Amino acid sequence: MDWELYNESLERDYRAEINYFVSQAKNRVNKLSEIEKGNFKEVPPKESVFHNFINTKKGKKIVINKSLRNTKKVDYDTGKEVVISKSNKIVKDYMNQGTSNNFTYGPDGIVRSDEGKFDKMLHGIFDIRNYISKGTGVADKTTTLERINMTILGTLVSLNYDELEKWASENNYNAIGYKEYFEYKIYKFYINSYKNSRRNMYK
Repeated sequence: MDWELYNESLERDYRAEINYFVSQAKNRVNKLSEIEKGNFKEVPPKESVFHNFINTKKGKKIVINKSLRNTKKVDYDTGKEVVISKSNKIVKDYMNQGTSNNFTYGPDGIVRSDEGKFDKMLHGIFDIRNYISKGTGVADKTTTLERINMTILGTLVSLNYDELEKWASENNYNAIGYKEYFEYKIYKFYINSYKNSRRNMYK
């Protein structure tokens, strides 16, 4: 066992974690006036799902009701994010607050050709990985396992956002957890099965 290498590895991980926390604190948007001065653009609702978590007795869920959900804005020049509540206040709770990214991309995934840093794929690989391993900052109380779980749920909701939002509204759901998501998928399965059976009748 190379204890010197082992200790150096621990120190590297520790330094990386501290540097991440310092970067998040340094680049945190704390005032609404900062948004006006920057180049912030609102992202589509399907991308803001990761900043709309709530704790319930049945686990974490994502607020999907448009009259209740937070909105997210990103400065594509600096990588800064800010999350705004429906009462027009900056969201600062540890689960939903905005983070600072190393890799950014234009609205709707449009790549900025003049800057190598504008890359949606690298954002997914590096920035999201940093979030999963370290959280939104030093005050984040969620565990790595919880953040993995939240990321999976957020991805499922994001990929089905438009239809899921409509279905949730029709069924009086303000938020979506795994229970509601699989209920929606079962509903979709039966609808698709019915449509296919009707098509087969006329073949």
